[in-house]
Amino acid sequence: MRCASPPCGGNSGDSPPPSTGPDTATRNSAATSTAQNNAACTAIRPFYWEIGDRSQRLAGASVNQAGNATTYAADTEMAIASASKWLYGAYVAERRSGMLTPQDIQFLTFTSGYPSFAAVGDCFASDTVAECVVRGSNDVQTPAHVGQFLYNGGHMRPQRRGRRRQRIGRLRRADPQGLGDGRGAVTLPPKNRLRSCGSSSPDAALRRA
Repeated sequence: MRCASPPCGGNSGDSPPPSTGPDTATRNSAATSTAQNNAACTAIRPFYWEIGDRSQRLAGASVNQAGNATTYAADTEMAIASASKWLYGAYVAERRSGMLTPQDIQFLTFTSGYPSFAAVGDCFASDTVAECVVRGSNDVQTPAHVGQFLYNGGHMRPQRRGRRRQRIGRLRRADPQGLGDGRGAVTLPPKNRLRSCGSSSPDAALRRA
């Protein structure tokens, strides 16, 4: 709100200081209440939640389900389906210095219109990403699907290959030592720490992207 006349003090063009918003304690309390009581959260118990900033954890807790002995905590290890998508998303964000393009966001949120990637059969273990893209209908975009969420690894392959100028560096075939050719390489965890549901090999998990 600006002063309407000089008696309010200061220049009539002055703006008030920006609001700082809720303090940390209020934010933590709101997050805790939501995790414990919101219907969308209670429906998926048990789970672990956490909020923080780039320097520290601010709040978090295990939310259990009555009659269920399973408890998830900050150090709980679990298998992640399609774990390589997580690694790839981090790789893209790092190469873009955190400044994702609208097309990057489409690719990474499965709304780019490339839902036809065949996870089994079209590609070979020895294929590069570019070789896999052009097999079968993997490189075919469906315009009617642009903007729609369709979970499929095909969204990331055209991005990786450089379609629509989405060039983010060369990427070799997946190997247990990491991704890339020295320009933005990603180091993977030890083999026994990276597992994708339905896969016993980190190599296979990465190829499935």
